[in-house]
Amino acid sequence: MSSPRLALSAVALLAGAACSASGTIGGSKGISGSALAEDISERITTISDAKPESVDCPDGLDAEVGATATCEMVQEGVRVTLAIEATKVAKDEGTLGFS
Repeated sequence: MSSPRLALSAVALLAGAACSASGTIGGSKGISGSALAEDISERITTISDAKPESVDCPDGLDAEVGATATCEMVQEGVRVTLAIEATKVAKDEGTLGFS
């Protein structure tokens, strides 16, 4: 598989799977951009066996269903924009689901 397809396949898998990230929500507004980027990097590595060169989420993801964040990922030299949306908020559990 060529490098661009590997990166795009990994993004497609991430976008198609229900993903979740845990963060401290009690006193905050959601998950920080750095924590979101780290979680995405770990998930891409797991599903593609190739760690992204970088993942950057300049803004975090608010703890509100429908909240959105945009992240930039570089894998195998290909830059991809990821659109992230909060799909579940369980403040009592301190978790935030996103896809």
